[in-house]
Amino acid sequence: MDGRWEAVSDRGGASLNEDLVRVFEPGGPDGATDILVLDGATALVDAPDADGGNGDVVWFVARFAAAFGQARDADVEPAALFERAARAAAAAYEERTAGRALAPWAWPVASVAWVRITPSAGGWTGHLTSLGDCKALLRLPDGAVVDLDPIDNAQETSLYGEVAALQAAGVLDAKTRFERLLPSLRARRAAQNTDPAPAVLSAHPFGPYALRTRVFDVPPGATVLTMSDGFWRPVEPYGQVTAEAFAAACATDGLHAVLARLRAWEAGEGGAGSLAVKRADDASAVAWHSRA
Repeated sequence: MDGRWEAVSDRGGASLNEDLVRVFEPGGPDGATDILVLDGATALVDAPDADGGNGDVVWFVARFAAAFGQARDADVEPAALFERAARAAAAAYEERTAGRALAPWAWPVASVAWVRITPSAGGWTGHLTSLGDCKALLRLPDGAVVDLDPIDNAQETSLYGEVAALQAAGVLDAKTRFERLLPSLRARRAAQNTDPAPAVLSAHPFGPYALRTRVFDVPPGATVLTMSDGFWRPVEPYGQVTAEAFAAACATDGLHAVLARLRAWEAGEGGAGSLAVKRADDASAVAWHSRA
């Protein structure tokens, strides 16, 4: 094996974990390892329903991961492979919901980070394909950190502003805060689901995906970190640690230890005062360590 890996996925206090992690061991003619992190967006339906509500989010991310696994050995470019899996998941969702009229804000969406790692001369080559706000970092052997997918998430920044306004008005309870934000969250979800160039994985895509891609070198002794934004919270929005300190902890202490510290902080007063919409979020990550 070219590298060893560790994975973690934990629900953020709700009854369902809408994240999903899959690591596909080396396969195909190029010996690729595929790392897939999916962050299903919180369902915005009125009540959980295994057919048409919260259950659809969990089902949809699992369906995409299964379709990806079936297509990953195909001799196609990454963007075409992604579209193939996405189309299969969307077609399955259309069949699942046949006869049910659902508003665009009820259709499930997800953020995705897919890292393909292949052997190359002197090390490995990474190929990142992403949608939404998952995070991907490369920690180099000297401790330096490269953000593989820096994005300006204007919508998230706007939500932080709304949360800050609610806090200033004395609304500190997470459940009440979420209920107050529900109209704007639904408007955002509907816009995502009707975008002609979807920037998130959608069950009803209106056009080709606006995939972000990056090719990067992975030297011996480096670590590739791929995670949902719920796992990234110690850096943003909490600001507890720097990206360098966070990546170092993931590489040396392990993902489970980092997650335990995050949950302890969120369970205390720190979580109540944060600008996140929810006090705790589903948190998932994969750390792939290359051989030194």
